[in-house]
Amino acid sequence: MRVEEASVIGDLLQGLAAEAISPLVNIGSSTKRFRTAEQPHIEQRIFGPLLARGVKVFHADVKADEGVDLVGDVLQPAFCARIRQLQPKAILCSNVLEHVVDVDAFAAALEGLAPPGAFLLVSAPCSYPYHLDPIDNGFRPDPKALVATFRRCTPLTARLVQSVTYLDELKRQSAADVARLVFKSAVRVWLPFYKPDYYKNLLHRWLWLWRRYSVTVALLEKSGQPAH
Repeated sequence: MRVEEASVIGDLLQGLAAEAISPLVNIGSSTKRFRTAEQPHIEQRIFGPLLARGVKVFHADVKADEGVDLVGDVLQPAFCARIRQLQPKAILCSNVLEHVVDVDAFAAALEGLAPPGAFLLVSAPCSYPYHLDPIDNGFRPDPKALVATFRRCTPLTARLVQSVTYLDELKRQSAADVARLVFKSAVRVWLPFYKPDYYKNLLHRWLWLWRRYSVTVALLEKSGQPAH
């Protein structure tokens, strides 16, 4: 999750009353280490403030690890039923839609986790390089496209969040690390047919050397019937 994205998500949640979003289920949460050490801005700008307001948060992911409260796949009915038993008032799903096989099926499953009136807060990359986790389906929606993906929700707000460039990221690394990356990329460019997904994963980011990353963030309200 980008720092700017975490700030926008945190601000949107801050604008909702604690009792209106508790309990909140974080789908595709990853681990406690990821949220607090690898990308500490997630904890600092989203979950820390929620905890301080007394919002109950359940972290859900397909892998069992520290900091994952619910382990399972939202495409599995039994797991969805388990989440619905928590009676969530808000569902957060950040940067997951580009990593699923069927975007529409996954979005429909998210909508099915909460009752009408609940909030869905969803983000997805808009201008962003190919990145495997474990796949990248190429889903890069602008605000209009992301809203349209959720057919049983009414949009409250949707916006494009600008971030830094790949060059900005490289400037934060040591000279030795950058040199190793440049060397690795220069060698790998001559081997496009060897593990082509990894080839694209490594080299596609260079197209953002001077281009800003951007992420789409949408806050929606679950409606009883398809909204569009």
